[in-house]
Amino acid sequence: MKVLLIRNPVSGNLWQGARFEEAEKSLQKSSLPYEVKVTAGKGDATRFASEARERGFSHVAVFGGDGTVREAAQGLAGSEVILVPLPGGTANLLAHELNLDLNDFDLARFLTTGQVRLIDVGRAALGSQPERSFILMAGIGMDAVAVRGVDPKLKRWLGWILYILSGFWHVSRHRPFRATLHFQDPARAPVKVRAWVIVVGNARAYGIPGIRVASKARLDDGLLDLCVFQSRSLLHFIGHFFKVLRNRHLEDESVSYYQTKSVRIETSGEVPVQLDGDLVGNTPIELSIAPARLRALIPAAAKSQVSP
Repeated sequence: MKVLLIRNPVSGNLWQGARFEEAEKSLQKSSLPYEVKVTAGKGDATRFASEARERGFSHVAVFGGDGTVREAAQGLAGSEVILVPLPGGTANLLAHELNLDLNDFDLARFLTTGQVRLIDVGRAALGSQPERSFILMAGIGMDAVAVRGVDPKLKRWLGWILYILSGFWHVSRHRPFRATLHFQDPARAPVKVRAWVIVVGNARAYGIPGIRVASKARLDDGLLDLCVFQSRSLLHFIGHFFKVLRNRHLEDESVSYYQTKSVRIETSGEVPVQLDGDLVGNTPIELSIAPARLRALIPAAAKSQVSP
């Protein structure tokens, strides 16, 4: 076993440094061979993970937010190297989906006792940009507007609460957009919608631990789950937000839900897009799923969002 530990020093709150030190001490006590790489900007985690594949590392442990985990996954997808997401970010949604114990986390023990599972990887193509991977979700519309309005420095103090504050701050100026959903696998007639937000989930987790928008999604079912909020007004959209908190949103007839392997989403104008909490560009966007593309470590005998 040979471990590459990738750390994003600006992820999470100001106290995450102590948690990283605990993880590194765990490796030191175990005598497991490891190296540490520290990111300095976007794309570094992908580059470090790609280099780990070439240098014969068995595991890449990522201490950062879900965006950093997404970047590392992009560098590891399709390889034998095992992704180990560590709770070092703001929301740590993938860690929650895999049922990691965030309060009592021993990295060396997890590496030696965890189980490897294959999980799906979402793929996103925006215009002429290189194709990107995502693990959790793509968001189009209001949630991407909220992401765009988040100050990274304030996020270290306020965490995921800042996303909610940003959403409420910007929602009054956001307007619904018209979109056409072109389902390609399986093929079906295009669907036209007037939406405030479209969430395309590979996983259930969304934004805040415990909140599930694509509530039927699984990390290993080979499908993307689309949840389209066709709210009639601003107040109706805010009402949808509170229904999401109670996991009652799918009971609303103005919330549409689809499952597919591939979809192209075109909008009446450019609409912002986020992947796993990172703003990446604007529509149109083509999304697809790569089944069983990534090896991930999950707790032994734990109930997670991955089939046994």
